[in-house]
Amino acid sequence: LDLDYPIESLKFIIQDSKLSYIVSNNNLLKNVPSNIGILNLENFLQNINNLNLTTNNLDIKTSYSDLIYIIYTSGSTGRPKGICMSQGAVSEFLTWEMNYYDKLRREKVLQFSPLNFDIFFQECLTSWSKGDQLVLLPKDYRQQPDALLNFITEENINKIIVPYVILAQLAEFATISKVYPDTLKKVISVGEALIATISINNFIQNMGECKFYNLYGASENQVVSVYELRASNIVGTGAVPIGKPIMNSKVFILDENHKLVKNGQIGILYVTNNLLCSGYLNRPDLTAKKFILNPFQTIEKKNNKSYNQKGKNALLYNTGDLARYLPDGNLEFLGRIDDQVKIRGFRI
Repeated sequence: LDLDYPIESLKFIIQDSKLSYIVSNNNLLKNVPSNIGILNLENFLQNINNLNLTTNNLDIKTSYSDLIYIIYTSGSTGRPKGICMSQGAVSEFLTWEMNYYDKLRREKVLQFSPLNFDIFFQECLTSWSKGDQLVLLPKDYRQQPDALLNFITEENINKIIVPYVILAQLAEFATISKVYPDTLKKVISVGEALIATISINNFIQNMGECKFYNLYGASENQVVSVYELRASNIVGTGAVPIGKPIMNSKVFILDENHKLVKNGQIGILYVTNNLLCSGYLNRPDLTAKKFILNPFQTIEKKNNKSYNQKGKNALLYNTGDLARYLPDGNLEFLGRIDDQVKIRGFRI
């Protein structure tokens, strides 16, 4: 729950998700229904020495399909919808992430995203899984590119995951100030279409060994494809490809009748992988509309109950994005089929 959200949106999320407890500081949430308990962290920490707590691991077993989080987006209708992400899907994502980016090299990672953005979980869970140091960013710095760039430099940050608009602002300020953090080794652009500008190209060329990635995905599927930008493959300004599907992902470009379009033609991007969410909370109609049975599954996989129970390639998710394959095999993002707009990576 992001307390910067309108109170009506927060009330809807609390009611729709049927919360039992809210974890907060100093009862920050006002007008919470009386049937919901508030766990006050500050009070808990003040009295922790008086509690009879064990240091043993809790005897709790989780399964592949158990939920790890529910995150709400506004949706095109303006009614927030809860995206249910499973333990298994996040585990599969962590496996990919830790094997794709320099294996298990330990890093200092900037914690940039607010907690109601799916990237927050990627920042935190990946860092905790491989022993990275997670560096918390002062909230006000998110909208101050000069303060943000200086913070990255002073804290010797190695990896950042930021929306495209933030990357563009960082590149602009770096170009003006000639500040290029030499400890920064990974810059991952997410949430919005990445447009190569003169400043971004200059930033890439002046960052030495730093690697830049354009990561494409949505809250419903975490990540679909990735494209690495290097000084050697910069071809000017304009839209940057979203790359090729990641491990165990398949992408289909379909027409309105769910038929494959010809290679190079524009269509709706559908994805199938084991990173998909479990659907939308309390919205079976919308889940059925956006997640359809995969007509391209092999007979062997259709008959494999274990395979289908884990959601691997059993369903196709309609991203609502228009795309096409480029001659080199990379995907090109071409906008939305609806009027959805994003600001700083958030759907509005």
